[in-house]
Amino acid sequence: MMKSGDYWTEAEINASKQRIKDELDQRQNLAGPEARQQLILDRLKEYEGSEKSAELLDLFVYLVSALVHHSRFPFLTQSRYERLLEHARTILQSQGIREGRSRVSFLHGELHFIQSQIERQEGRHWTAAWHQFMGYHATRGEPPGGEGFQQLSLGNRAMRLGHTRLARGYLEKAESLVTGSLLERCRLSLLICLRLLGEKDLATERLDQLTKATDLSEETRRELSWEKALHDFVATQDLVPLLMLTRKGQSCYHTSYLVELSVLAMATSSRQWLERIPKLENLRRRKDLEVPRQDLFLNLARTLQEAYDTERPMSQRLHKVGESLSAAQGLFNVEKELLYWAAAARWLLRSRSDDLAALAQAEYESRSLLTSDGRTRDIFQVFT
Repeated sequence: MMKSGDYWTEAEINASKQRIKDELDQRQNLAGPEARQQLILDRLKEYEGSEKSAELLDLFVYLVSALVHHSRFPFLTQSRYERLLEHARTILQSQGIREGRSRVSFLHGELHFIQSQIERQEGRHWTAAWHQFMGYHATRGEPPGGEGFQQLSLGNRAMRLGHTRLARGYLEKAESLVTGSLLERCRLSLLICLRLLGEKDLATERLDQLTKATDLSEETRRELSWEKALHDFVATQDLVPLLMLTRKGQSCYHTSYLVELSVLAMATSSRQWLERIPKLENLRRRKDLEVPRQDLFLNLARTLQEAYDTERPMSQRLHKVGESLSAAQGLFNVEKELLYWAAAARWLLRSRSDDLAALAQAEYESRSLLTSDGRTRDIFQVFT
């Protein structure tokens, strides 16, 4: 009788992965992502009903390939996605590969990591974090991407849930293990953690050190300039530095920053800023800007900006803002979710919808307390 995990060897697994990757890459290079997708579907149908161990290994790799492709180019319905996941796990079970017990249980970990990525894209952040942590548990000692990458991923998942202190610990571990662009991403995330936790002096010190580095990418330098201006905004409520960064020709003249600036302006107590931000519905008319067709934060911000149009029925505006607050939990960034709650609460206050404003502000305050590890009820200091 075979022992658990003895059906497939690691060498056989790696050989199957490489062979199938080469096949799929070749098809995509010739005819694009849709051709890769079709080939995967054809192979899944071809291997349907396989019982031989070697064929089941290939089928497992094709199932994983389908999930990875879906994470990059969504094409599966929710029910089909769940069936493919279940099929892949059933194959592992049939081969005696038990999670955490087999020599090749890292295959369970890989499934968890893929599921984490897909759940994150769908806005299900608790499930995404759970599977990231489950994957790390299943692959302890040999996680895909290396230990540093996994620590960084764990930190980012924890931060999205608002567990900033926990995230800081993972990110500090990752900082000593990663290099290059991963190190830059890690240090940016750490800066945000420190600001959210109220570690102003340490955040300022690290920000100054990073800014003086000579080998940073253009994207990281842009993020650092925005982080510095945002750090100052929290202290002063002055949007001028952020406005200057987002002027045409400046480093942060990008859609994402213009949207964030607009939501910040709607969250502040002074109405003066409302006249100085762009009309988000007109961004696509600017030929020098790349405006994504599907961007949740942009769509939410537009909803809130349109709520200031007094020619629209108040009941309609209240309904749309309420729906948008429910959708905000799907945002990738915990700060943007917090900011949106603050801006919505501000609009409700200005609209004299006192009970709804109190509810939205209470939600913002509770999330601020969580994210700041109990330090403040108002992370952006817009209601102070």
